[in-house]
Amino acid sequence: MSSLSSPARPARPQPPTPPPPSANGSPAAAQKPCQVPCWDKEQGILRWLGQEFQLFRQQAEAQEALLNAFQAAGWTLQIRNHFPNPRKKETRERLHGACKHLTRTLKGLGLRFGVRRKGEWVYWEAVA
Repeated sequence: MSSLSSPARPARPQPPTPPPPSANGSPAAAQKPCQVPCWDKEQGILRWLGQEFQLFRQQAEAQEALLNAFQAAGWTLQIRNHFPNPRKKETRERLHGACKHLTRTLKGLGLRFGVRRKGEWVYWEAVA
């Protein structure tokens, strides 16, 4: 008499092993560069898409303030103008100048900064 055995059960699928976390604890960040910039104000380095850019050989308070504000907001596509008295012409000109200088400085990184709605909003975007 032959021995009858029950059919083998299929093995339970195991969940995929997550990638090791990166320095900031995010597994996704360990796999590929961030899709938004990352401003390290302590080192004065802006990181984006695997590139690093050292900024500011001299003090640039308005530009640093913009980068700090975007970093604090999680790099949303636009933020409110955080300079005091945003409706004043001098403030709008200062903001416009900061965006213009950041864009010029970061040309090789593919980022552009600008002003919308008469200085109420500041935006960033990727450029080719």
